Amino acid sequence: VLSIAAAPPGSPADGDRHIVDAAPTGAFAGHVGAIAYYVAGTFDEWRFETAGPGWLAYVVALDKYYYFKPGSPGGWLVTAIL
Repeated sequence: VLSIAAAPPGSPADGDRHIVDAAPTGAFAGHVGAIAYYVAGTFDEWRFETAGPGWLAYVVALDKYYYFKPGSPGGWLVTAIL
């Protein structure tokens, strides 16, 4: 994923992905902890994939790996491994 974000970026590209932060706004509202991905074309919209226990994501902007743990704030925690 590109980043952990509270709101969608201004000029997303098709396929861009972000982890939705613990305090989302705008199109990300109501999707805490989900993976948001942008679909360009007819609808130009954000879609959301609900993360599951043990999911692992590399966050490019932070140069760190995160894992999903239900019940934690935002659901994602930085991992000490890798």
